[in-house]
This record gives sequence, structure tokens and C-alpha cells, in this order.
Amino acid sequence: MLRVTACICAVLVSFSAFAADERPSIAVFDLAGKGTTHFEAQLATGAVAQGLRKLEAFTVISSDDIRQLMSIDRQKQLLGSSDEGTQASMRALGATHAIVGSVVKTGTHYTAELRLLNTTDGTVMNQKTTDAVPTVDKLVSLLSGTSQEVVGPLLAAQQGMLLVRTVEEGAEIFVDDISQGSTPLPAPLKVPMGRHRLQVKKDGFITRSMSVTIEKDQLSVEDVTLLPSSDYAQAYQQRNSRMRLGAWIATGVAIAGLGSAILVDRVVAEGQYQNEFLPRQRVLEASSRGSSNFDANGLTHPTEVKCAANLDACRKDAQTASSTVTTLQATSWALVGVGAVAAGFATYLWVSGDNPGRYTQLVAGVTPGGASVGLAGQF
Repeated sequence: MLRVTACICAVLVSFSAFAADERPSIAVFDLAGKGTTHFEAQLATGAVAQGLRKLEAFTVISSDDIRQLMSIDRQKQLLGSSDEGTQASMRALGATHAIVGSVVKTGTHYTAELRLLNTTDGTVMNQKTTDAVPTVDKLVSLLSGTSQEVVGPLLAAQQGMLLVRTVEEGAEIFVDDISQGSTPLPAPLKVPMGRHRLQVKKDGFITRSMSVTIEKDQLSVEDVTLLPSSDYAQAYQQRNSRMRLGAWIATGVAIAGLGSAILVDRVVAEGQYQNEFLPRQRVLEASSRGSSNFDANGLTHPTEVKCAANLDACRKDAQTASSTVTTLQATSWALVGVGAVAAGFATYLWVSGDNPGRYTQLVAGVTPGGASVGLAGQF
């Protein structure tokens, strides 16, 4: 009797120290082994406690802590094995929440299931199940993060920030299967501290899934490269190759149109005006002021001399030259319009289109043992 009393006193002293910590207490009970050895179940339980301690948000009370003060038989006598006894014991020790669960071996693979309990009313607040893995070591590695996921509801008030970046615009971002918006994000996301499941999805691309750990009041940045499916990459290359070809053609038409307009206006039309129309116009204007004031001997330009010799023919040639200049000017303006339209179309194609070779060397492959990714090319 005295020995049991001493053990109880030791337990109370130990948990008084836990209660002095400002952080809330959370209990981690031994995971029940189903098809596993006792040692494997203990390794899994230790991984859960270790994962929670990494958060530095709780005072973690594990079964190992209790076993350091009393024997396993005394633990069973004090805490009991039923859920009701467990909840009452945790209330007495000041732990308002507890982690319970099981480790299951099916064939050659291991899985674990964790539950977050509210010890006040016995309700299950959250539940997580790991993927099946072939070894205990891999299960232990998973459980450290899964334990942080299962206590997510308790960490809502302790937040950090997550910024997801990718070169692909319009990719939808999911945190713990809840949509948080699309890229580019206007601002970092506010996310409860701990580990979370991040997914980045976009039509035509392979969904990227990963685990991210958020620290309180800290910014975590994740740069994600989305890999296109082969069909999307092929369609992308064909579409942008056509747009790039159209852009080059439209650019050529714009340059040719504007260049031809300048050539027609400044060379052909100007030459016609200066050499054919203007000399005749001067002669006809001079002759119209009166024959007495008109001296044909002072003319030097060949067209003027020819015009002075036959004013009637000169008048007809001047009208023809005027019509020609007008036609050339109209042609020049038409070429300017063609060049302007082509320039606008080329600008649209250059801006809207993208590099056709963007995904040419971006390779995504899936092997029988899992996903493997090879990255090369332009991003």
C-alpha cells in the first residue's frame, strides 16, 4: 500500500510540473497493435509523441513518461483500460485532449490510424489515417507528420503564413483539401501551425501533392513546378507554334505595308508631283496671268519647256499627273492602314502567344515503384 501511494505521489508531482507550463497538455496513449509486434507499436507511439513535441505548442504526456514513474501493471491499475477510465484519468492529470489510435499490419504493409479526443466529453475531434507503407521505418517517418495534422483543430489560433509560387497562372491551391485560391496569390495564406497537405492543381497538368510544415508567425515559401501531361504539352506546342508563325507573318506584313507606304508616298508620289505635275502647274499658272507677262525663254526645266510649247497638251498632262499623284497618295494611305492592322494583329499574337518550346524538354514519367520526374528546358 505504501509503495502504491509513493507511485501516486510521484505521478502527481510529475504532472504538477506539466501543469506549470503555459502550454496546454495533450496525452499520447499507446497505439493498439493489430498484427504487429509490441516493439513496432511502441515505435509508432514514440513517433507520434515526437511529432507533437516538434510543434512546441503542447506539453506532451506520453505513456513512456508514465512508465518512467511506475510499472506497466501500476499504470493499468491507475488509468484503467476502458475509454471512460482513460478520459477520467486525463481530466485528473490536466490533459484536455488525447491521441489514441492503432497500428495495423496487413500482409506486408503497415498503416496507422490516429484520433484526437476531447477528454471532457469523449468526442472525436479529428481523425487521420496514413498511407500503406512496406516498412515500420517508413511508417514512423509518416506518423511524425500525421500527428501534427491530427491536432490541426487545436492549432487554429496559432498561425503562420504560406506562400505558394508557380510559373503557371490559374493553378488552384488546396491546403488540407480546402481551396485557398489560385496563382498568383495576392498575399501569403494564413495557415495554422503544424504540418499540412498542400496540393496544386491545374487542368492539363499533373497534380502536385506535398507536405508542408508551418511554424508560428513564420513565412514558409513553396516553389512548385507543375508538369504538363503529354497531350497538353503537344497541344500547347501546336497552338503556340501557329500563333508564333502568325505573329512573324503579321509582323512581316506590317513592316512591308508601312515600308511600302513610305516608299510610295515619299519616292513615287513625291517624284510624280515634283517632276510631272508641279512644273506644268507653274507654266499654266504663269500663262493664265497673261501672255504679255509670260516669258518662255526663261524656262529651264525640260517639262516646263515642253509644256510652254503646247499649253493645251500641257493642261491635259497636268490633269493626268494630278490624278496619278492622288491615286498614289490614296495607295500610300491604304498601305498604312494594312500595316497598322497587321501591326495590331502581330502585337496581339506576340502578347497572347508563348514560347512553343516551353514544355519541349519537360518530362514527367511514372515508374512502377512510384512517380519519377525529370526536369529540363525553359521555365
